[in-house]
Amino acid sequence: MSQQKTMTQKTMPRQFRELMEKPGIISTLGAHDVLSAVLAEQAGFDTVFIGGFGTSASLYGLPDINFVGMSEMADATRRMAHRLTIPVVADADTGHGDLHNVMRCVQEFEGAGAAGIILEDQVFPKPCDPSRGNGTQIQGGS
Repeated sequence: MSQQKTMTQKTMPRQFRELMEKPGIISTLGAHDVLSAVLAEQAGFDTVFIGGFGTSASLYGLPDINFVGMSEMADATRRMAHRLTIPVVADADTGHGDLHNVMRCVQEFEGAGAAGIILEDQVFPKPCDPSRGNGTQIQGGS
């Protein structure tokens, strides 16, 4: 790996933060593997998002029903981040457990080169898994 690529990877969170601070829209595309991420980068997108559904479908031909664990998502993110020169934002699901798991999850994705992660504010396992016929559950107050 070249020195320039190594330097670029170290600045991805900074590059992503700078994009978010600018006015306007950040163009991003969901990618399910390295090839689709490279194509997104070549097409001129600012960032790439790697999601659980696309990764699960790409690896197993199945929807995101908890077949892909944190380590597999971090590995997929690592492969993508090490190939691209644009920031990768990763789906970190619910953090994969309790507070200690969330802390480890953040460390794993940081180590994988993610410029950012998306954490869902849900319990684990998810009560609103659309693959099981459960839509988003909204609780109203009075």
